[in-house]
Amino acid sequence: MGVPRRLDPTDGRFIRAIVIGTAIAGVVAFSISFAALYEVASWLGLPLFMSWAVPVFIDLAILVYAGSVLIHQARGESARASWWALGAFTGLSMIANGAHAMSAQTGSVWQSLVGVTIAVMVPVAVFVATDQLARVAVETPDSRRAEQATQMSEEAEQIRARAELERQRAEVEAELAASRRQIESARREAEREAEVAEARHQRELDRMGREAEAEEVRASTALESTATVSERQEDTTAPAPAPVKASGAEVTAWIVEQAEAGQAPSAAEIAERFGCSERTGRRRLADAREAHPESFSVEEEQA
Repeated sequence: MGVPRRLDPTDGRFIRAIVIGTAIAGVVAFSISFAALYEVASWLGLPLFMSWAVPVFIDLAILVYAGSVLIHQARGESARASWWALGAFTGLSMIANGAHAMSAQTGSVWQSLVGVTIAVMVPVAVFVATDQLARVAVETPDSRRAEQATQMSEEAEQIRARAELERQRAEVEAELAASRRQIESARREAEREAEVAEARHQRELDRMGREAEAEEVRASTALESTATVSERQEDTTAPAPAPVKASGAEVTAWIVEQAEAGQAPSAAEIAERFGCSERTGRRRLADAREAHPESFSVEEEQA
């Protein structure tokens, strides 16, 4: 169970309760004094219908001067005259109430003393109630300044608390911003490193591709060179075809056939094929041109 809350004497509800209780006590005391002074009015020789005037004169003056005290204190003015008047009429009411109590027929002396004491205290109760109302319910310049100072102190404390909260919030936001900047910087640095590594890898792949292509070219060139050398060696080592034995007419017919095919042989080719000298090959070629000029004209047209 929690600790019960204590009463706050500055709480408005508590102050209102005290004011109401004080006012009730004052009204009751005024009623008692009114009844006593109403009977005292006959001592003044006043007619019966004027008996109300004496309690109204005395007790109403007490209420009026009590109100004057409250007004002067609320304005911050001096209430000394009102206090003197209030004290005078309170003393008069005390005398009248005490005398009325002494005039009552009681059984013993001590009862009379108790009655007089209570009767005298009734106006005092009205006086004290007025003073308490002035202290509790009425706002004076001093109390107003104290309340304003308290309010300003509370507002200043709230302002300091808000400023401290704003400062802490600003520090947290600054830390968050710095963290975000660090994270963003680290992310950019990682991206740059990844880009550099990817570019380096791509360059390495390009280099390896170029080297592979160059290697393939070198291997292809070496194979071609080897094939060419092999072909040349085969050409040089292969035996020359044996010359064809043919008569002059057969040689001429072969030359004409080649010319009509668009591949007229040279004198060296004729000599190599038929095993004769180039001179003989030239003569056979000239004879074929004279005998069949139309075959050679076809070759020239195709050329």
